[in-house]
Amino acid sequence: MTCIVGLVDESGNVYIGGDSCASTGYVEQTLAFSKVFRQGDFLIGYSGSVRMLQLLQYAFTPPEHPADMSIECYFSTLFVDELRNVLKDKGNAYKQNEQESTPGYFLIGYRGRLFTVSSDYSLTEVAEGHLIATANRVEALGALFATHSMSLIPQKRIELALEAASHFCRGVGEPFHIECLHGESV
Repeated sequence: MTCIVGLVDESGNVYIGGDSCASTGYVEQTLAFSKVFRQGDFLIGYSGSVRMLQLLQYAFTPPEHPADMSIECYFSTLFVDELRNVLKDKGNAYKQNEQESTPGYFLIGYRGRLFTVSSDYSLTEVAEGHLIATANRVEALGALFATHSMSLIPQKRIELALEAASHFCRGVGEPFHIECLHGESV
């Protein structure tokens, strides 16, 4: 299991944090690499298959974003089409009952916004300005909700959310890695 937590602050800075645990159900180990990384103008936090994380980080190059295209349209078409091509080409996309999917989902920060890309390649952005990419989202969401009106820096709120998930869920563990994508870079 994994916990990836993201939020956008009032200045349009996107923060994503993740744990370092890899588990098989019975065995837990600490990864030597981060589940949160930069990919050009993107900040990505990944939950799921380590192979997909590696493909996102080393084989996938996000396509150019045309100036006249909305962010939603860009992600839903050009971005997802290129992602699907890489995952299919590298053997990390699955098809069952004519439905294509991937072995995980991830958060992506881009131009002051935060999205989840789900295993069916759907794109989600919520009004609250924070998202969780994990199966054990209740604990982390509760911590984000509880700290919303406190005077805490975003990194501390994410750290507390990850600690809550780690406390209540097997398969989530330290060290935590938190990255920031500043402002609305173009």
